[in-house]
Amino acid sequence: MLLSLPVAALAAQDAGRAWWHADPRGSPPPFIRDAQTALAAHAAQMLDAAGDKARAGQAVAAARAVLRAEPFDVAALRLLGIAKEMEAEGRGQSLLHLAERVSRRDLITQLALIEHAARAGDLAGTLRHYDRVLAVHPEVDEQLFPILAAALGEDAIRQRLVVYAKRDWFTRFAYKALSLGADPVAYSALLVGSSGGLDPELAGQMLSRVIGQLVAEGRFADAKRVAQELSGPRGGAMRDLGFTPATLDPRLDTLGWRLADNEIARAFLERDGRLSLRIASNRTGEMARRTTLLPEGAYRLAVTIGYQPDTPRARLTWDVRCRGAGGAVLWQAMFPVKGGSQELGIVVPPRCAAQEWRLSATSALSQFPSEAQVVALDLAAAR
Repeated sequence: MLLSLPVAALAAQDAGRAWWHADPRGSPPPFIRDAQTALAAHAAQMLDAAGDKARAGQAVAAARAVLRAEPFDVAALRLLGIAKEMEAEGRGQSLLHLAERVSRRDLITQLALIEHAARAGDLAGTLRHYDRVLAVHPEVDEQLFPILAAALGEDAIRQRLVVYAKRDWFTRFAYKALSLGADPVAYSALLVGSSGGLDPELAGQMLSRVIGQLVAEGRFADAKRVAQELSGPRGGAMRDLGFTPATLDPRLDTLGWRLADNEIARAFLERDGRLSLRIASNRTGEMARRTTLLPEGAYRLAVTIGYQPDTPRARLTWDVRCRGAGGAVLWQAMFPVKGGSQELGIVVPPRCAAQEWRLSATSALSQFPSEAQVVALDLAAAR
């Protein structure tokens, strides 16, 4: 029963209430024409009947009347099972499982079985019934997805969920879970663990959203952990300041380089690893931006700028600040248009957990755009 506490979070009692609870008190008694009509009328009152033996007895009698004519009526079997469960937990399970064998598509039966399996600490069984419900009843997403989202913080639940990564309902859940309050770190672990089944494009979009949300909330350590997991076993993109396919990975959101691509300014990575910059005549524009999570200390920055012959040259400016409103300027530099390499020092002070890097370009007045290239960009701890 070690799983009983986390699995209890998956109990779908409230979802069940939403679908089969009605409060008819104060309304006229229904006109009972036959056993099926009586069954439907009493099933709607069943939840209230938990504290009303007379009404519970009426519901059971209606179910038995139906079963005499139709022994495998799923609604009657289910109602009898729920009635027995109300008497004592576990007493109605055989009837509920019989109802499930008659029809796995019966919503209320599956919700009742979710409730029982969760309370019993049966994680595999609980998720199996979730799968059966969500596969054929997308209308209950609104009731069940918040329960799953809240449970993602439990490792055992999250690891079992990835088994269903190829299901259509899992894709719907992955798209909505973050907005339903799922913990971003736990949610990102689910996405990474589901990489073999979930659409890679959707997973990438949602991971980017996770990192952006964590950075915006100031949860920099969590954002770094998620980004490192995306960057491979050594977290290469988080240790590298340069412009590479890894540091341009859109899944990293603000923790990766975001390049300009508009009518005024455009930056793009060449095959040889150089970052080419192009900006319209007589304009200034941001070419690249990135947030880093460097620990405090002194660093050595090495930059190499290059230019193509016979093209107008753009003047490049670097600006590095502590992230946040009124963030302190850590370093600013305007590079001469002659190009070449420079080595500079930069210090990250205490209480500057995140740093924002911006590369801007200013063009010459010309008939043609101005250009420049960042040939190399390297950051290392100062010795």
